[in-house]
Amino acid sequence: MSSHLIDLYAKCGRMDDAQRVFNKIPVRNAVSWIAMLKGYAMHEQGKEVLAHFKWMCEDGIEIDSVTFVCALFRLGE
Repeated sequence: MSSHLIDLYAKCGRMDDAQRVFNKIPVRNAVSWIAMLKGYAMHEQGKEVLAHFKWMCEDGIEIDSVTFVCALFRLGE
């Protein structure tokens, strides 16, 4: 449920609210991390994408090809 709210805020450009919801999740899963990565990538905030990707790795979330592509999305533009 939280991941959907993060995605909704991100699509509306309200990344501060998305981050606030994300920060309140006690145990984050790959879906919540990807929602944040997509949101920051969508709004071309590359530094935030890379920072969250690093934290995701440190949190022990398994990185698959979809997650990796999401992290790289728009970073080259």
